[in-house]
Amino acid sequence: MKNFSSVYVPIAVIVLIFSGTQHLQGQELGFGCLGLVGGFGGYTSQGVHTDELNDFVSRYNKIHADSLYQGMDQFGNLKGFRLGLNLLRQNVQGMILTFKVFYENLIERKTGIILSASQQENTFTELAMKNFGIGIDIGTELTRSFSLKIIDATIVFSEIRFTESLHNPSGQIVNYVYTAEDAPIGVTLGTGFIFELIDDYVSLEGSAGYMFVEAGRMITTEGRYLTKSSRSAEKMRYVINSGGFNATLQLNIGVSL
Repeated sequence: MKNFSSVYVPIAVIVLIFSGTQHLQGQELGFGCLGLVGGFGGYTSQGVHTDELNDFVSRYNKIHADSLYQGMDQFGNLKGFRLGLNLLRQNVQGMILTFKVFYENLIERKTGIILSASQQENTFTELAMKNFGIGIDIGTELTRSFSLKIIDATIVFSEIRFTESLHNPSGQIVNYVYTAEDAPIGVTLGTGFIFELIDDYVSLEGSAGYMFVEAGRMITTEGRYLTKSSRSAEKMRYVINSGGFNATLQLNIGVSL
């Protein structure tokens, strides 16, 4: 396994943030007596470093160079939706404190097309990441309608899937669905803003930061490992060797407690 020291430090930061917020509970609160609870939905873009997977793509393009009609592009950015709950959002003397949970479904797809003797063969590939996150953010009011998130920190439990679908000229379709042997646990650290559309109850929220994560060897339910190319038996060690920058834009709807 790779060294996770770069992840341990952000996790420690999150623990300290949770611990440090406990003394705020006795302060004067906004959003009614106890604060706000509500849901949110939005769109996420997640960068990842996929060195070995991109080598896989490069080898595909090189192996089929003589008959390649459409080369396969490289991976590096997954996009999709986020749904979640703000379990508690409190205004403590101008400081905005939020505890939240969320689910994300992020996907990146690439296609390669081969033409040989007027026959077309398509290869469809897909890298997918399902994230289950729990986190906290702390912000400060700059104006009545605009707040800056000083820190936005989450712990993320991920399910990683890679799908390779081969469509040959005879119409036969062969699918290989690989999942990570070990479910990755990642951490995101970032910042952002909250813009109130309807005071305290409907807001637009944006976040930007970095996700620390990696995903190792991939295997099908039949025991077939993802290899470095279709002509190699060497197993791919990391389908995602490190995380990357992310951005989320979401709409919050809150109810006072």
